Amino acid sequence: MLGFTGKIYQKSKDVTSLNQFFDLVEEAKTILNTDDIWYRGHPNYDYKLVPNIYRLKHSIDLENKLKNAFTDKAKGFINWRDLSDYDWYFLMQHFGIKTRLLDWTEGFLIALFFALRLNPLDNANKNPSIWMINPLKLNELSINKFELIRTENSNQNLNYNLSQQYLTFDFDKKSFGPIAISSSYTNERIIRQKGCFTLHGNSQNDILSVYRKNKCNEILSINIDSKSRKRLTRELLTTGISESTIFPDLEGLAREVNFKYTQNNL
Repeated sequence: MLGFTGKIYQKSKDVTSLNQFFDLVEEAKTILNTDDIWYRGHPNYDYKLVPNIYRLKHSIDLENKLKNAFTDKAKGFINWRDLSDYDWYFLMQHFGIKTRLLDWTEGFLIALFFALRLNPLDNANKNPSIWMINPLKLNELSINKFELIRTENSNQNLNYNLSQQYLTFDFDKKSFGPIAISSSYTNERIIRQKGCFTLHGNSQNDILSVYRKNKCNEILSINIDSKSRKRLTRELLTTGISESTIFPDLEGLAREVNFKYTQNNL
């Protein structure tokens, strides 16, 4: 039977078609008790839900160095005068700087696209997966707030100081778990990818550990049959999800054209 087991992991039959994937997404909305699910696609099912900066040594000091170098030199490429500290942070993440942010999307087909997309070091024989969370539930488990943590500086934002604590590591030696934060659409990539983020504090534990610690099963994953990767990618093209729509530049278009016309020769 294709469906969720009720446990943290989805262990039933691997997905081989878009129709199966659609059915599971609808089922997930009921289990997570929301239509506003955040999705994250992994090329390999065993990848952890942890930001890339925490896969390196001396990650906190390193992130500060990367941030300073990027913000100093990127100003000539963009209109930077209206960017907040968080705007810079979102830009860093989307253009490949290693941070404590973990990318998610509000679009399940976009998450599927990233799950199917292989990077040079990915193992094509491993099953891809799509993780799904209710971002408000994550915040309830991490910081006892069933709400999205907004990052803009305004009189109406009662959580601004909390979000700044995460950004500046002002933790008073306490361990701060990952939180789901609002994101500003500062560039076309974030817009096209319907980007949203979890921000991880001074703990290197992945998101799954938060749910395990609280004995909460409201986090789900869908495994994709690795042998169906190419066929599902072709099916995604018919829905309008492709390299050029996710990466709206000539490089994205070139990758899309290469796949469309050379896939049978690979």
